[in-house]
Amino acid sequence: MPSEALRATARTHAAQILSGEVTPAEGARSMWTDVFYHLELGDHCVDQFVYWADAIDDADTEDRRRFCESAIIRVAREFLTRNS
Repeated sequence: MPSEALRATARTHAAQILSGEVTPAEGARSMWTDVFYHLELGDHCVDQFVYWADAIDDADTEDRRRFCESAIIRVAREFLTRNS
């Protein structure tokens, strides 16, 4: 999939996170599987989603999980601001 198509997919996932259509964890995991694995080597546009998707999976307390969810929402907002 061409890079612009991947960025469009990433924008869709980020918007779904912000709208509440998907949970932050679901959206970050979708970003990981649908976008990250298909980007050209050296394209780091969704790295933060991958980091937080992994972190939320490892969260051992509800506070840590909420912290990760907030981070994913912040990253989604920043991503859409940079890639609109």
